[in-house]
Order: sequence, then C-alpha cells, then structure tokens
Amino acid sequence: MTAKSSLAEILQHVQQQIRADFEKTRLLPHSGDAGTAREDLIRRFLEDGYLPHRYEVAPGSSHVFSTSGHRSKQIDLLLYDRLSTPRLLSAASVGIYPVECCYGMIEIKTGIDKWDTLRVGLENVAAFKRLQVRQGRHLSPHNSFGVIVAYEGSLKDETLLEKLCRWESEHDRQEWPNLIAILDRGVFGHFSQESRGLSLHTSEIVSAQELQPSRLLAGADDTLLYFYLCLVDLLNAIALPPTSLHYYASLPNTTEKHSYDWLTGNTAECEKHERYRLVLSEETLERILDACPVGAERDLAEVLNEATGTSVWSPGHLPVKVCSVYNPDKHPLSKIMSVRFGAGSRAAQHQLVQIDGRVVSLPGYYVFREQMTPCPHCDPVAIPAELTPDVWQDALGRRSVDP
Repeated sequence: MTAKSSLAEILQHVQQQIRADFEKTRLLPHSGDAGTAREDLIRRFLEDGYLPHRYEVAPGSSHVFSTSGHRSKQIDLLLYDRLSTPRLLSAASVGIYPVECCYGMIEIKTGIDKWDTLRVGLENVAAFKRLQVRQGRHLSPHNSFGVIVAYEGSLKDETLLEKLCRWESEHDRQEWPNLIAILDRGVFGHFSQESRGLSLHTSEIVSAQELQPSRLLAGADDTLLYFYLCLVDLLNAIALPPTSLHYYASLPNTTEKHSYDWLTGNTAECEKHERYRLVLSEETLERILDACPVGAERDLAEVLNEATGTSVWSPGHLPVKVCSVYNPDKHPLSKIMSVRFGAGSRAAQHQLVQIDGRVVSLPGYYVFREQMTPCPHCDPVAIPAELTPDVWQDALGRRSVDP
C-alpha cells in the first residue's frame, strides 16, 4: 500500500465515521444542540493529531477583533497560533482573539439546500477576512483564510456557482471564500485561467487576472482528504505579524468599512443640546478618502502656517508631522481653514482625524458646508449654495467680535 493510498483510505474511514456521527445528531431534539454537536465533529477531527502542533482550534465559538475597531461575526471554528495567542476573554463556550494571532476560520453548515444558507456563511467569512492586521503604525490586509464546510447539500451545482459568482462580483476579492467543501458532494473553489489550476490562497485570489468559481472535486469519497490537504496548505502559507496588544487598549470609531479617530477632540458644543460626540458617516469617510489620495501628504506645520499667514507652528508642538488636507475645490487654505480675529490676526479652524491609519486635516469651511459632524438631535441645516469661503469667513469674523 502506498503512502498516498494509505492516507486517502485513512481519511475516507474518518469521513465515514464523521458521517455516521452526523446521522446520530439528527436524534437530538434541539437544533442548537445538534449544531454544536456537528461543529464538534469537525473540531475533533482537526484536534486528533491531523494538524501540526502549533495550530490550535478554539474550544468554542469565537469573535476576532482588529485594532481598527472592527470585529468578526461569531465564528464556528477558529484556527490560531497556539504559542503566542492571548485569549482576551477566557470562557468555556466563547473566546475573543486579536486578528494578528489568527490563521483562518471554518464555517460549519449542516446542509446547503438553498442559497440563503450559503449566503449567510459567505457573509460570515467576508466579515472575518476583511479584518486588517497592524504592522507597526499601519493597517494592512491579512492573508487569512475562510472555508465553508457542509455535511450535505442539495443545491444544484449550476445554481450554486451562478449565485456565488454574482455574490463575489459585489464583494472585494479579499473577502471571497478560499474553499467550499460539501462532504457528500465535492469541493468548490476558484479556477485560475492563468495557472490552469486552483487559486487557493487569499493572495492568489486577490492577484489573479481571471478567476472562475468552479467545482474542483466531484463525489464524496475524497472530499475530506482534499479539504484536509488544502487546509494544511493554507495554514503553512501564512506568516503572522507580531501582536502589539497595547493598540487594543483604545479602539477607534468604526463604520462598516472604515475606522477613524479624532486627534483634535471628539466632541462639539450645540447651543440647544449641549455637548455631543463627533460622528462621521460611511459616505463622508468615502468622500474624504477619495479627495485625499495616498502620496499627497504635506507637513502639518507648513499647512497651518500657510492657513494663518504666520510662522509660529512647528512640528514639535503638533500631534502628527504630516497629513493630507481635504480640499476638493482647491481653495486657498487661508480662506477655508482659518478665521480672522482681533487686529488682523488669524486662528486655525480645522479638525484632525485619522482614517484607516491616514491623518487628514478637515478645514472648518468644509466641515460646516458639508455638515460632516452635525448635532444628532438637531434638524438638518439647509446650507445655501452661495456659501463660498468668503461668506463663511465673514460670518465667522462677525461672530468672533460680537459681544
């Protein structure tokens, strides 16, 4: 008997045993108990010596956090680094982990007999895979993996692949599943037109020119073997970054896609409702980032000196050295981020915010004109189209000298 056939036969036997244990779970009266039991079948398979020692399977369901402030949805099976991972919450049934310590996740489904069941699994995978890891002061995509395993499935191949292709067209490649294994049907993944083979790793999925969701393996006999071999390949290809836990002490604000942190105060005063927290919407963050391309950063001290017509600002007295300036209309900085007061003097009027690790100065003119941070309790303010920087300057100048 060859080593190859021996391994295949061993895993076929294991798959038969898992299948038999799965049938027993149908006798459980409560669906929640049955779901937990089915997760444990795959967990036990992975824990019974089939994975290299440094990889650990979380003992219960898990949640994963990023220093961006984002977190995953509940994860069925999480694979993390045994030696360097601190569990941020230690309980028998649930764990919280930093993303820098995690290799990937497995979503367990009893059966895939309709598209909505698979779609929920895909969304859970996407929520995990979009978490970014911290490397120094910057956040970057993680080369983590997300796999869906189902015990059985009756959804037709054509329907599954058609809907999967449509779902992936609406999501970033970073969020795509690495593999879908249905134990009684076969394995689905991404076929690369360039390499004429499987694009398994997230880095391959992201960089490939043309990918086609495909059925990679038909039939039930070798499904567990193929899943196992791919899982080991996925694990061995990932190099985890170092974990800097102190960044988790104070997490930034988040929207669905972005995170941000105020560097010049996170509250404002409302004449009617007193103080309120400054909140930026997803739409506002997208607009700011679109107008501030990477590489357009400037020295913050130079920006403030230009805006105020002075030379008093120096890097040693500022929270950051460089930033981008939100100025989509290319106005002179003196007209949009400073205000006159006293005898010809000017004071800086802007807010500093860090978005996805990038520092941006928001001139006071745009903060007001675009109503970026309105009081949540007040009715929306109608901003007249004729509100030019000069009109804004005059209004602020009059208010600054009114008794």
